[in-house]
Amino acid sequence: MATRVGTRGRILEAALEVFARKGYHGASVDDIVRASGTSKGAVYHHFPNKEAVFLALVDDFATRLAAAVGAAVGARQGALGKVEGALMASRATSTRRSPTARSRGSTRAWPRSPGSAP
Repeated sequence: MATRVGTRGRILEAALEVFARKGYHGASVDDIVRASGTSKGAVYHHFPNKEAVFLALVDDFATRLAAAVGAAVGARQGALGKVEGALMASRATSTRRSPTARSRGSTRAWPRSPGSAP
């Protein structure tokens, strides 16, 4: 049986793939349930709604981006070098897909946001 962290992680990995493929508005909780191989109850145990799933993905991305930019800036000398490092780290982080998304053949790096057109 999967752990709570494992189930939550599977849900988020699946949600990233579903949002990337269908966009926020085109995706449903049922799509995430099917893609994650969990139950609707498991999704609602970890997240109150689809928006909360999406926001958890945004939080995860922001955390990874901040860490990558911080490390890149810290490793560079001079203002121009730090800006260049930050930009490179930002680009690398935003185009990096999760291992699960890569294994499923996803081509989008990040899903469309709730405010964008489908």
